[in-house]
Amino acid sequence: MIKHIIMRVLSASLLLMLPFCALNAQNANIKKMRGQATALRTEIEQKKKILLSAEQDVNSQLRNLRIVESQIKDQKALVALLKDEVKTLDKEIKQINADIKLQEERVAQSRDEYAEALRRARKYSKANNKLHFLMSSEDFKTLIRRYRYTNEYMDAHGRLAESLQHQITLLAEKRNELEAAYLAKAMKGESLKEQEVVSADLAKLGKEQRSILDKLKKQSSKVKAEINKKQQELNKLNKRIDAEIERVLAEERAAK
Repeated sequence: MIKHIIMRVLSASLLLMLPFCALNAQNANIKKMRGQATALRTEIEQKKKILLSAEQDVNSQLRNLRIVESQIKDQKALVALLKDEVKTLDKEIKQINADIKLQEERVAQSRDEYAEALRRARKYSKANNKLHFLMSSEDFKTLIRRYRYTNEYMDAHGRLAESLQHQITLLAEKRNELEAAYLAKAMKGESLKEQEVVSADLAKLGKEQRSILDKLKKQSSKVKAEINKKQQELNKLNKRIDAEIERVLAEERAAK
């Protein structure tokens, strides 16, 4: 009889202890989930710091790219200007060559006229030709007319010589102008080549900067995605924790 009573007491004690054991197990599970939540929050905060640094790198790289792109724009304008100047010099050279050709024709014409005048002068080159021409006048009036004619002839001869010299001077000036234009074109051409090299280097730098920026943006997007994923995991875990706590409280209320 006593043995039977003892067994009933032990059974009742075990029944009373079962809810407490279950509660302890549930509390341990909640604690574990809370630990996981804490770890997730820590990981999220670390990734947020990484994201902040990545975004700062993106902004810095974007500023660098804008500077390079501005330099590229200015460089393109400079190259275009130099090309226009070279084209203008080509037109000037073409025009100067045309002017030189025309001037050479004028020089040749003046030279022919002067040569003809020299041939006529040599025909009457004897010392007494002028005097004989004057003294053979029938009267004083004819003498005066022949004197004027002789002077006019000599003046015309001098004007032809001056005209020829003037045309030769103009031709020399045009040739000097052509030489200066060729020199200016050569200098502009060298400057254009140098600036085109600078343009190519800037274009290469811009391409590299854009590549770096794209990589930084991808890295930033990746970190954002990881943060969102971890945040979703944390939200789900918090809901599980809340649900587990609510269930435990309900069981406690039922046990009481």
